[in-house]
Amino acid sequence: CDLRKCDLSATSRAGGVKSHPFDPRRPKKFRMNGGGVLIACRSDLDVTSCKFSKITVQAEVLSVTFKTKCGKSFCLSTFYRVGTLGINNFDEFCTHFTSLATSRKISKHILVGDFNFPEVSWPNANTPCELHGRFLDFLNCELGHSQIINEPTHKSGNILDLLFTNIPGLIRNLKVLDQNEFCLSDHRAISFDIEIEVKYKSCPKRKVFNYDKGDYRGLNEDLYRINWDRAFMSNDPCLAWDIFKKTLGELCDHRIPKKTMRSQFQPPWYDSECDRIRRKKEKSTDCDSALIPLL
Repeated sequence: CDLRKCDLSATSRAGGVKSHPFDPRRPKKFRMNGGGVLIACRSDLDVTSCKFSKITVQAEVLSVTFKTKCGKSFCLSTFYRVGTLGINNFDEFCTHFTSLATSRKISKHILVGDFNFPEVSWPNANTPCELHGRFLDFLNCELGHSQIINEPTHKSGNILDLLFTNIPGLIRNLKVLDQNEFCLSDHRAISFDIEIEVKYKSCPKRKVFNYDKGDYRGLNEDLYRINWDRAFMSNDPCLAWDIFKKTLGELCDHRIPKKTMRSQFQPPWYDSECDRIRRKKEKSTDCDSALIPLL
């Protein structure tokens, strides 16, 4: 399935990740100086955050459920360095995922994130650390999950980012990307596909500016006629920005027509010319990759 899902650990260090057209879901508590977790997914997917009213989880863990076309759900979870914060964090982790495992509505589970288990030897999962061993026993034995990443995910050569699941046969095209290929980090990003048909929500039509037909001469004249010194009487730059944004928005509503978009993700400016340039670029990239360097 094409989830177009973005799953991030240590999100405060993953700069430049935009939410549109994704629907970001993030726990209320996260560390600002490195840490925190986020799951961003397409806004037309039928997805729900997993919340348990009787359980308060302090660990940096986030889970969401996706509905499939057959009406059942599967759960995707992410976390950040849950293996380094002591026994209390382990108990919180177990409480959360035991509750998920006992839910009758969810039978398929995928857990991916930064465990930070540098002493664990993969694929045999041997470790001299007792706490790390308790994590692995819980995931492998009690939950019946398998860990399927067996190449380094950190620049130090350790396998720190792991993927546990009880549906390994449905995981396709698992790749550990090159360092900094996805974002600047000391970790290497993980990419994979899930062979599940998900359920999509019917998205309402939306109106957007049709910039190709805008009256920019009139817009410039409108902006020129405004006494900005009077408008920006306050020295507060935040207040001045709000005034400018509101004024420009009102003028754009008057000078730039709008059009109705059926697609949730197709921008109005993406026309046949843009598509021609994109195809030309992809063709050029394919040709370059086919060249064999001469030694």
